[in-house]
Amino acid sequence: MRFLFIRNALACIAVGVALAITGAPAGAQSTAPLTPRSSVPAHDKLKQSYEIANFRLGGKYNLDAAPETWRDGGEGGTTLESLGAGPLRAAYIAVGSPKRDDKGQIVNAVVISSFYSGDATASYNFWYEGQPGNAFARGPVVGPGRAIDTDKFYVVFVDAIGLWGASKPSDGLGRKFPMYSSFDQVQANYRLLRDHLKVARVELATGVSMGGTQSWVWGVMYSPTGFVTAIMPIGGATAADGDDPIGQWTFRLAQAALESDPKWRATDGNYYHLPPDQHPKQGLQFMWSVLQSTGWDFSTRSAQT
Repeated sequence: MRFLFIRNALACIAVGVALAITGAPAGAQSTAPLTPRSSVPAHDKLKQSYEIANFRLGGKYNLDAAPETWRDGGEGGTTLESLGAGPLRAAYIAVGSPKRDDKGQIVNAVVISSFYSGDATASYNFWYEGQPGNAFARGPVVGPGRAIDTDKFYVVFVDAIGLWGASKPSDGLGRKFPMYSSFDQVQANYRLLRDHLKVARVELATGVSMGGTQSWVWGVMYSPTGFVTAIMPIGGATAADGDDPIGQWTFRLAQAALESDPKWRATDGNYYHLPPDQHPKQGLQFMWSVLQSTGWDFSTRSAQT
């Protein structure tokens, strides 16, 4: 899943430029990130964070070894601390009814991984009962008595590394931010669930698009251990590199669109310290036109002018 290194970093860069278009203050310090931590500001108050010290990004995961060897990420990876930043940050929204074993650990969790360029607030807005985004999702999925019943399950919507509330390049490192994989995204959220929320069993790991891809990875990494009981990937490819030529073409084309901007080329992508009017906004607009033309169904694409 090496290609996710590219597409997730691209998404974070794109979000950074998008905020610049709105006239947000320049600067990229870890205490005052350039980009917001929630894609749906109205739900930001629901989002919580958890820091994971000395987590290695971009390393190799030996899936034949004991999972404890992945605890701090893959072998040979890079920690954010080694680059002068703070610890890796995970972010989430939790709802529902936790059921605990005799050790006080939660045994009825459902984890919902975010779609590409989304986050926990976006997933919550589309899927949780009574939210404005329910119509787009053709009805709520999560809530009392719903398909994912919050009277029966403890539901955790999670962000992914590189986007919104999780650690991301626009926190300050820019292009120095390490490349990362779907394994890193899942392992970081495993640490969030296991160490912070005290989850001992996930009954279901699910998500749409990039969240679906992460659901496959949850199964590969943690179904054998019994931590994950079932997975339900929705529109998520099992691979995002050579076995997915359409997905690879889509995101490479989007990357090329962003990097075609003269201001991107002049700074080699290191523009966060510059005033917003010097950010590659034209490249961003071109990039999103590419993604919108390939990411929607045929009827939507054919109706665009």
